[in-house]
Order: sequence, then structure tokens, then C-alpha cells
Amino acid sequence: MGINDKKENNGIYGSLNGNSTTGGIYKMGDHNTGYGERKNESIKSGGKTIVNGVIVNSNQQKLKGEENEFDHSQDDNPDEFNKFPKKVKYNDLLYSVLFTIQMILFITMTVIAGANHPNKKEFMEYSLQGLLIIAISIPLILAFFLIWKKIFKIHPTNMIKTSFFSLMITGILFIGLLIGNGWYSWAILFGITLISLIFFYFAFRDKIPFVGIMISLVLKIIEKYPSTLLVSFICLIISCVYYNIWLFSVSYNFYYDSYWTAWSYMKFMFLLFNLYWTHYVITYTCFSVVSGLVASWYFFADEDFNGMPPKPCANSLYRSMTSSFGSIAFGSLLVCLVQMIQFICRGFARVPGLTSLFCNCLQFIALVFTRMLYTFNIYTFSMVSIYGQSFCNSSKKTYNLMVNNNEKLFATHNYMLITMLSVSLSMFLIIGFIVTMIMATIQLENQGWLYVQLVMFLFILYKPFDIIFSSVLTILMCLISDPNAMEVTKPNTFILLSETYDFKSLNP
Repeated sequence: MGINDKKENNGIYGSLNGNSTTGGIYKMGDHNTGYGERKNESIKSGGKTIVNGVIVNSNQQKLKGEENEFDHSQDDNPDEFNKFPKKVKYNDLLYSVLFTIQMILFITMTVIAGANHPNKKEFMEYSLQGLLIIAISIPLILAFFLIWKKIFKIHPTNMIKTSFFSLMITGILFIGLLIGNGWYSWAILFGITLISLIFFYFAFRDKIPFVGIMISLVLKIIEKYPSTLLVSFICLIISCVYYNIWLFSVSYNFYYDSYWTAWSYMKFMFLLFNLYWTHYVITYTCFSVVSGLVASWYFFADEDFNGMPPKPCANSLYRSMTSSFGSIAFGSLLVCLVQMIQFICRGFARVPGLTSLFCNCLQFIALVFTRMLYTFNIYTFSMVSIYGQSFCNSSKKTYNLMVNNNEKLFATHNYMLITMLSVSLSMFLIIGFIVTMIMATIQLENQGWLYVQLVMFLFILYKPFDIIFSSVLTILMCLISDPNAMEVTKPNTFILLSETYDFKSLNP
């Protein structure tokens, strides 16, 4: 697939010639190291020929004349790189506009309902409660993260194994609790899940060292660029503030509704739609920002971070909020719509008879599809950050990569998921207990409202660990799409990873 078939690509390949491209991470044609400085030149190094920073005489299939959408080193005319647009291309702009419109409508509804509320002081009083929860929790989350990071750097493999076994023990205790309460069907379901996880561990335990090295690399990047951690905390604070406003919006909009009319149901469905869409936009924006920085490190930096673009996190944030924001809004909308279907089916499932059985089945299908789509979007937004393309084009590339490398992605993804789930559960229990005890000692007027705020916060306090999850997946996507890039820029790291991962079997 030649460059003429990919003129909309706004990613790395437009910058190999020093061309300033847009949308992707690659605007680094003027740097002294990395891919940006390698123009149309051929270098002999260790028996290998490097053209435009890519090894072109390796034994990999893509250099045998086979078609590869990620490799443009075989193009006859290197000047074709200059055909990429130099102006910023705002992908999926329609969905940026739609998201903005629904947010304006949400704010308008909230302001109007709040203006008609008899006790306007409640908003300030309860908002201070929410801010108090944030003020107490953030130092605890940061301390937990730093302690976990320090331990993991010393014992990466053992920490992954410990995460797995702690999750297994928790699962066994939870199944016992379900059986004790007579919920046998749920106990059977969780038992099957537990058996599947145990089988997965023993089937793919040889991938644990690779995952440990990947997480260690990500922690090294976070140490070098702590702004990534700052982004996650900013997203956490924005989420808390938004949820607090959303709770008040629901309270205000239904204050005078003694019974629900068709208009009441319409208002509630819109508010729920706004909650889901905004939640996923915030989450995926955080993923995209961190993915952009990690991709910059992968393609440009050497072992000592030389060659990195200036302000990589700030530039990635700018791209995520401008040229890529429409793609983020589009992908978030898709997950939001499926989750809305799940919620509607859950409501109709309460109706007795065949309708209940049918809606329960639909609810379960929607639940599974929501999780699949949510996970797929994490990979897709890594591609959006790397190559700067639209959501649909990035989805096609992501699908092809996942189909061709499903076993390797499955193993890495699930070990990451198990590790992060175990960490999130530990945070939920430890920090949740501490914050609850502290807030219980404070004499507040409305404890019920406080605990609603606290519960919503507990379900998002894991966000700082989300950046580790998305960063590892971004490196993995980069390795699959272009493993030669790491071999050129970070040969020692590449050798270390090669000892635990078979890169020759990757299928871009």
C-alpha cells in the first residue's frame, strides 16, 4: 500500500522528511536525534541498511515486498511525504459540535432548575463537602501510587503474580459471600469466571516477565515526565466536580415533580445520556494525552530520553483537545449509546413475564458489548494519538492489528487488567475506608448526600493507574505496527523485550 493510498495520514510518515504534519504526534523534523532528522538517507549500521530511520533489509515479511499499511520505506518517491496537509485537520468535527451542544443544554437545564430552587445555599454547602472529599483523598491516592511504584520497580514480576493471587483470594471470598446469601446463580457465574482466570494464568504465565518490563518502562516515563500523573489527577478532579454538578442537576430538575410525567422521563434520560457521554470523554481524553506522550517516546527518544519533542505532554493535550477531540467524542458516544440501551433494558426487565426474560438477555448482551467496545476504544485512541487519523480509520487499523495478533494482545491485556484491577480494589478498600472514617467524624448536616458523593468518587479514584494501563497498550500497539523503530532508537530496550517476546511473529 503506497503513500498515495494514505494521503490523509497525519502521523509519523509525514515527518520522516522533516515535514511538519498535523494530527499525530510527529512534528519533529528539526530534532537532532530520532526519526525526525533522518531524511532520505541510507546508513549502513551493523550489517543493516537504515532508510528514513527504518531498517529495510531485515528478515521481516513486510520488507519482502508484501503490502503493509504501516511501512512506507518501500515507496519509490520519498518526496510523496510532502503531500501531507500542513494545516491542522480536525477529525470528526461533527461530534465535537454535538458534544458541545449537549453540554450547553445540560448547563442551561442546571442553571434554570437551580434558579427556581428554594434553597440555593445547598449547592455551595454540598459542593464544599465534595471538595473536602477530594482534598482528603488526593494525597492518599498519590501516596498509594508512589508506594506501589517503588515496590513494583524492585519486584515487577512478583507484583504481577501477587496481584493475580490476591484477586483470586478476593474472588473466592466473594463467591462464599454470595453462597451464604443464597445467590447461587451469581455464585456459579463468578465461579466460572474465577476458573477461567486460573486457566488463563497457567496458560500464559510465560508472558508475565514481558508485562513486568513494559510496566517498568511506563513507570520510567512517568518519572521523567510527571506531567502525565498530573493529567490523570486533573481528570480525576474534573470528574469529581462534574459528578457533583450532575447530582445537583438531577436534584434540582426533579424537586417539584411530585409524580413523573413524560417530560420527567425525557429530562432524566437526557441527564443520564449526558453523564455517560461526559464520563467517557473525560476518560478517553486522559488516555489519548498519555498515549501521545508515550508514542513520542517510542518513536523519537533514545535510552536516555534524548530526542524527545519539547513539552510532549502539553502538545499531546493540545492535540487531544483540538484535532483529535472529535474522534474522542465519537468513540465515547458509541459506548454511551450502548450503555443507554443496557439501562433501558434493565428497566423493562422488571416487567414480569416473557418481556423480563427477553430484556434480561438484551441487558446482558449490551453489558458484554459495552465492555468490549470500551476496551476496543482504548486501543483505537492509541492509534488516534499515534497517527492522527479519524476514529473510523483508526478503528480499521486497530481491528486489523487485533485480529492478526489476538493471542499476544489477549495475554498482555489481561495481565494488565488483572494487575490494575487488583490495585484498584486495594485502593477502593484502603482509601475508601480512611476517607469514610474521616468524613464520619465530621459533623455534617446531610450525611446521606455526603455518602452519595463518596460512593461516586470511589468509583473513579483509580484514574491515576489508568495511565499505566493505556501507556502499556500504546507501547504494545507501537511494537506491533513498527517494531523496527524501537530497535533503531532504543536497541538495549529492544533486546531486553525480545528476550521475553517473539517480535518476529508480529503481524502489522
